[in-house]
Amino acid sequence: MEEIIQNQGPEMVPAADAEQQERMRRDVREFVNEFPGVKATDIAPEVWTEVRSGKSLVSAYRGHRERQLRQENRQLREQLRSEQDNERNRQTTIGSQRTDGQNAGRDSFLEALLSD
Repeated sequence: MEEIIQNQGPEMVPAADAEQQERMRRDVREFVNEFPGVKATDIAPEVWTEVRSGKSLVSAYRGHRERQLRQENRQLREQLRSEQDNERNRQTTIGSQRTDGQNAGRDSFLEALLSD
């Protein structure tokens, strides 16, 4: 818990009186309970900016994670849509003029046409 406060650096948190420090400690305790696996070094600078402007650490971090997840979701949907479009295009195209390597069988018309 103290690691989170200490890793903010002095420029991250304005000078705090005893009441503000206690509020920060409660905020950090709540954060650790809410996000137990998150290390102080994993918290983005944007989150600390929001904390400095008066937002709680939990609220700022939650908002940051939601924005990240929405962005990731948007990227994955775009990727899926692109892959679906590519598959649809693959299925609707005529294809190459050559075979896919398999013997298509004997074509009597072509044999007659190409024979000497």
